[in-house]
Amino acid sequence: MPALRIIYLWSLFFTVSFARDMNRLRSVDYPGKEKRLEVLKKHLKLHTSVSDAAFDLYDVNLNADSSIPGPTHRDYRVALRLPAGAAARWLTGTAVTSFPHDAAWCHALLAENIHVTSRQKANFWTYTAKNKTAFFFKEDNILCLRIFQD
Repeated sequence: MPALRIIYLWSLFFTVSFARDMNRLRSVDYPGKEKRLEVLKKHLKLHTSVSDAAFDLYDVNLNADSSIPGPTHRDYRVALRLPAGAAARWLTGTAVTSFPHDAAWCHALLAENIHVTSRQKANFWTYTAKNKTAFFFKEDNILCLRIFQD
């Protein structure tokens, strides 16, 4: 009987430990720009063409096999290389803010897949919907976008 209890506790531990990764997609797990963009298009509406992307997508319902209502938690972090002049289509409904923001997640994504040539400071944008933030690096046409929902 103790052996069954130990097996049960170990299986419970592994189920809980790996549950977050089952609901997460990371660009580093997909080789090549084309594959990364193909995966991203399934989860995010692209307002313009995108030449490269890095992402870390977490969604409680990412691998749900049914449409049964349940809790929703989403945290999408995306870095996109856009064509010149395309940022305006992504930044509709935003306002530039000047207060300090944590951009560590953005720089981490850029380090994974997208090479940034300039050392410029990004402009920070806040969406009126309050659940999106964005950093835009104008010289490199890089947009870092974060979408979250609790």
